[in-house]
Amino acid sequence: DNGLEFYKLIIKKSKEILLHPSIIALEMGCEQKNDVIAIIKKEYSHATIISKTDLNNLDRYIFVINE
Repeated sequence: DNGLEFYKLIIKKSKEILLHPSIIALEMGCEQKNDVIAIIKKEYSHATIISKTDLNNLDRYIFVINE
């Protein structure tokens, strides 16, 4: 599953646990950005998704802002 199993679980469970509004912060492998965003969009289609790079300018962090 290319290491995406836990992202799927975290995002799915977050809908049951988090209050509205909420923010989810995730750290990911530098080549997983598009896959992780696709997982997020399935559960949080209207959320704002922000991707940030690390000090080496590699995609590393994703923030999901669910307002």
